[in-house]
Amino acid sequence: MNATQLFNSAQLSLAAYASLICPLLLSVAFTLVLTGCAGYVPGRQAYWDGRVSDLCEKDGGVLILSKVKISRKKFEELGRVGGYVSVPPRNLMRDEDVLYTERSETVVRAWNPRVIRVEQTVRRRDSHRVVARIVRYSRVGGDIPSPAHPSSFSCPDDLQIAADIETLYAVEEAK
Repeated sequence: MNATQLFNSAQLSLAAYASLICPLLLSVAFTLVLTGCAGYVPGRQAYWDGRVSDLCEKDGGVLILSKVKISRKKFEELGRVGGYVSVPPRNLMRDEDVLYTERSETVVRAWNPRVIRVEQTVRRRDSHRVVARIVRYSRVGGDIPSPAHPSSFSCPDDLQIAADIETLYAVEEAK
């Protein structure tokens, strides 16, 4: 084989190699551009889940400011969710409800992921006096872009909050 034939065969195998590699490189580049444009950064969810957990440890949960005295009969008439006594929002109160909640939301991070602080103020129906505060934190999104529903993380646990709210009532036994 002379030098010209060797050169021509090297060009041919280089061309064949390029025709295989170019589509692969283009698809990898396209994927990186697409996810980069969508704002996805690996580890962002884990970082914000950690931040949300830290915020929950600092001021999340139920803070009872004063107990509410209530008869056993009245306590049994209250609405329940998941087996626990619930406290409805003001606009959904029923005649037998003793307490109601008012909700406020603070945006900690606006987008990708969205992180919010939700505070519910629990008030007495008769005097509108604040008897408790409930604070929750939530992270929504931060996923790889897809048509699926975004993931989320929140704390404290809803059942723990419900159990803590139930301790707000000082149930008086009939004499």
